[in-house]
Amino acid sequence: MNRRLTLPVCLVCFLAVLAHPASAGISDTDRQFIEEVVGLIKEHHGQEHDRDDLIRRATDAVATAYEKSATVAGPPPVSPAELGIKTFVASLGPHNFYATGSQARQRRAWFSGAPKARLGLIGTTTANGFAIRLIYPDGPAEKAGLLPDDLVIAINGQPLPGKSRKQVADLLQGKDGEQISLTLRRGDATLNLPAVFDQTDTASVLSRRFGDRGYLWISRFNQQMEKGFQRAVGDLTPFGPATEPVTGLIIDLRNNQGGYLRQAISLSDSFLAGGRIARVDGRHEKAPRLYDARPGEDFRGLPVVILVNAVTRSSAEIFAAALRDNDRAVLMGQTTYGKGVGQRTYKVDATGGSLTLVRTVVTPPSGKVFDGVGLTPDILLRTDKTDGFNPSLCPPLPASPFSDSDIACAIAYLKAGSVQEFYESLGGIAGPGQKLP
Repeated sequence: MNRRLTLPVCLVCFLAVLAHPASAGISDTDRQFIEEVVGLIKEHHGQEHDRDDLIRRATDAVATAYEKSATVAGPPPVSPAELGIKTFVASLGPHNFYATGSQARQRRAWFSGAPKARLGLIGTTTANGFAIRLIYPDGPAEKAGLLPDDLVIAINGQPLPGKSRKQVADLLQGKDGEQISLTLRRGDATLNLPAVFDQTDTASVLSRRFGDRGYLWISRFNQQMEKGFQRAVGDLTPFGPATEPVTGLIIDLRNNQGGYLRQAISLSDSFLAGGRIARVDGRHEKAPRLYDARPGEDFRGLPVVILVNAVTRSSAEIFAAALRDNDRAVLMGQTTYGKGVGQRTYKVDATGGSLTLVRTVVTPPSGKVFDGVGLTPDILLRTDKTDGFNPSLCPPLPASPFSDSDIACAIAYLKAGSVQEFYESLGGIAGPGQKLP
């Protein structure tokens, strides 16, 4: 919630901006913008700050942005004042940022789960193109015939190698009903497939079964996650459509960029019969907030393996750490992103943008802070950029929108029953300093 500053404080802040040497040439509107941002940081940021120092740094950043804009031809896509504030807020540390009005609207839509016209797939931008990892059932990508592990190398004739992650993401969304052409590599073959953007309400949680093993994919911890999880689990339990009981669960958090802390706490609680879930510390907290699981769990000790990768972050990491630290799950994949802080977003009235500030640090049950470090999986899987166990050694699954080598390894782990037996069953060697296949 955006709590307004009192008039005397605002006036002092405004006069301080006006008196700063770098403020010459900065409009009164920009000064009010600086004043509002500095006030929010002073009141809400997780660290104590000197107000005069904040004013100096913010004013310098805005003045520098104006100087740079004078050397660029044409109108900038973002005002120099907002560019300067972006730089200033980022200097507070990782995970603090200012968003323009349009960016703020996009963030609100992401957290709410609002639908967009897309292809219904998840993947990773690489140096060679866009590697598909997962495909929504009944979505445009599945209807077009795409499969996990396909590598999209061009969209509408535009080569993807060399493009940034944002550029690729922009090409993978469009107008509802718009048709595009995808060029992809599948093994040694090159294919050209048409696809149509569809504005569907993509679920936050999807489920599949691989025999007696259940698979749950969680895209993000947004407002729709809990209902989606309950619905997806209903299709996996002996009380759902399937008659064969589930003997193990795969929870896929790859590319999950987190979301709300309360969603991660609630989901962790459903898997734990007791014990600590997380601890939250911050200067606005009178005492550490401790989150503990209630007695009893919903899954009666069912074996769980959680798939993670370098994009997995925030609430997804909190959930994964809570289960592993309580000996409730094994992590498999790549080292996670490493975002173990709590943020809050405030509206900036001067521009219609928003200010996201770090307020707290979240610590898992182990007590090991993972912010900036990430979680190292119990079973590291090799990628083209990281070392680890070669997932191609795992028995392959039949091609489908929900099958890839990482999922195959998760099933192999559930069959083996332990990390050591997983490696031994596939001819690998586990242990520090030992070479993996």
